[in-house]
Amino acid sequence: MFAAGSVAATVILTLLFKQYLGNSPELVFVPAVVFSSLFCGLGPGLTSALLSIVALIYYFEEPAYSFAIDSVRDILDIVVFSLVAVSINAINVARQRAEKILRGLLPVCAWCRKIRREDQWLSLEVYARMELNTALTHSICPDCRERMERTG
Repeated sequence: MFAAGSVAATVILTLLFKQYLGNSPELVFVPAVVFSSLFCGLGPGLTSALLSIVALIYYFEEPAYSFAIDSVRDILDIVVFSLVAVSINAINVARQRAEKILRGLLPVCAWCRKIRREDQWLSLEVYARMELNTALTHSICPDCRERMERTG
């Protein structure tokens, strides 16, 4: 829905300001694709790109108000816009994957093993209680037990 709305708004604005845009109405459609992809994901981003291409052909390529494509320049415009739109969506997908990975990282002090939470460093026990609503119990793992028995 967001994709269709953003493209419809872009068509209206572009038709209103057509005289000021010159020969590049494609540029006005790029933000519609960016916002659809950024806020709604890959599907709506690609939908926005496809709807933008259809709107560009119908409203802004000569002859206007038809789906006729008469020149090589029209084809090149469509191909370039399509590549930009797909690239925007691919970059957004990569950004979302990177954010997901970064959200899964837990900053731990290499020396004392405290965990950073915003501006403070918390012990593992406190962090578990605050963030995970979990209490920790203590035990000795087999490796540490063996090491303890060797050192006496």
